[in-house]
Amino acid sequence: MNMKEIVILECDEYCEGFPSSNLIEFIEWANKILASIPSEYRDSTYIMFEPDGPSIQLRVAYEIPRPKSEISQQNQAEVESAIQAAIRATNRVEKLKKAYGLSED
Repeated sequence: MNMKEIVILECDEYCEGFPSSNLIEFIEWANKILASIPSEYRDSTYIMFEPDGPSIQLRVAYEIPRPKSEISQQNQAEVESAIQAAIRATNRVEKLKKAYGLSED
């Protein structure tokens, strides 16, 4: 199923939303974040801590099903991109045929 990421928080260790290193405060922070997420999507919630030079980046997000209209637009864009790639490839083949005297003109 196509899913869409909803980002709740994205910041480094110096931003206001970054959790405390105290475990009890961290659990309270995590519970507040979890409570802000619709219950039907809580099981898809994740947290990532990633090094970013001398600091740490934090990202909290969850996933929801992508709306059908968005999937349709994405599929249409992929088809259009494939068509454009095929046209470019055909044009390259025609140029090579002409360059090597293989043109059917």
